[in-house]
Amino acid sequence: MGGQATAIRQSADESIERFAQRIASADGLEALCRPLLDLLQRISGLDSVYLTEIDWQQHEERIRFVRNEGECKVTEGLRLPWRDTLCRRALDEDVRVESNVPRRWPQSETARELGIMTYVSTPVRIHDHEVLGTLCGISARSRHVSSEVLDLMDMFAQLMATQIERERGAEAERGRAQAAERSAALFAALSEIGQICSGARALEPALVDCAQRLRQLAPEARVDVITPAKSVSGPGRALYDWARRCCRSNAMTEGAGWWRRGQNGWAEWAAETFIDDRWTNIGLACALHEGEFHGALLIRLEEALPNQHAMQQAIQSLALHLSLLTTRERLESNLRSAYEELERQSLCDPLTGLSNRRGFERDARRLAAKVRRRGGLACVIFIDLDGFKALNDRHGHELGDRFLIEFARRLGTATRTDETCARYGGDEFVMLAHLDAERQAESMRTRLAACLAGRYRLDGIDIDYAGPSIGIAVQDDHDEPVGDLLARADRAMYEQKRTRRRTGGPQRF
Repeated sequence: MGGQATAIRQSADESIERFAQRIASADGLEALCRPLLDLLQRISGLDSVYLTEIDWQQHEERIRFVRNEGECKVTEGLRLPWRDTLCRRALDEDVRVESNVPRRWPQSETARELGIMTYVSTPVRIHDHEVLGTLCGISARSRHVSSEVLDLMDMFAQLMATQIERERGAEAERGRAQAAERSAALFAALSEIGQICSGARALEPALVDCAQRLRQLAPEARVDVITPAKSVSGPGRALYDWARRCCRSNAMTEGAGWWRRGQNGWAEWAAETFIDDRWTNIGLACALHEGEFHGALLIRLEEALPNQHAMQQAIQSLALHLSLLTTRERLESNLRSAYEELERQSLCDPLTGLSNRRGFERDARRLAAKVRRRGGLACVIFIDLDGFKALNDRHGHELGDRFLIEFARRLGTATRTDETCARYGGDEFVMLAHLDAERQAESMRTRLAACLAGRYRLDGIDIDYAGPSIGIAVQDDHDEPVGDLLARADRAMYEQKRTRRRTGGPQRF
């Protein structure tokens, strides 16, 4: 008999040792709870023992882990409305054990459905007394629950609470680590897109590229591009106006702002319709030039980032890059405009507005290339204002200039789409034309003579002009240079001038 007792004690000691090892090696709540529930069920003799979790926001109770052995069984994963649970009633009434549930809580539908007669529970609390759930036991028959079982349940509930708290801490630590990683990724992204700005030529495509890169590197961020082109109406206009107001306020530093929920000034910015309650951080990096707003990137985050100061610096760096890009773009635009104006002036006669000799040479090169590309014939027309010196001598150079201006206007009016005209010298003009056939040249002479001759009314003085001398030269073949054509047209013009003088042509003025 003594040997049998010794064997039983030895077996019990071995069971306790194995149980202690399982508890010590448990790497999660489930691994801890399963052996505890198994032991609790054996010691208490209850039909079912289980751990619940209370969702205070959803007002429901979920059965996490269960050990069923008897008649009264509970389904693992079951969700119950909190208002109908025995746990709520027991907590509200500070009841640990009830051996006649139907009499005490007759309104409980769950108890009736499961056929519960005996109910025992202890709350699972963490250090700040928050109730996470309950450790419960039920039976279909009325049972006496000893104080030793209640003490054991208290101890098990404390072990479970400790494990839950440890897992919560580990989860929070993982969350902080992940947030730090996301913060570092966003910081790196903001730094990287500065390089995009450095290599960009225009602000708007750079903003689009920066936003796309930010979304790739920090997918949790909501990134919006704000430009004048997107602000015609609707939400885009509201966003644009908001960003401009921010730039003019004291809430930003050199076109950059980074706000977090609860910070001073948050309410002012969050009052906008597009800054809703889910955002915890807002970053705004603006492109400024001489204090004027030209565009921005708006960054919104739902999760708060740990290193706010670093983010503020990153946003300021991004705003600086955007502003430098804007300044460079404006300077390049101004330089291009200045160059184009100088180029235009170098090709343009300042008095008449027609091309000058340099402009004529440019047009001649274009005409030669067009003839080579499309065929046809190049034609040069040389025009000389007969009697212009006499006009200057009689009426003065100022009226002479007025005559040149009006003559150039009429010449421009007579010029068709595939023709160009230029002032070649003081009273000499030239035209270039692309002809399909040589016979078209004489029709051009007729058209020009009719347009350029006639009455010129200048400063109240009527001048009847008989028309200029016109010389025309058309290519004999495609290889004849335009310069040679100009020389032939010049000779043809002088030939007409001599003919008019010899025959006593009409009065020039």
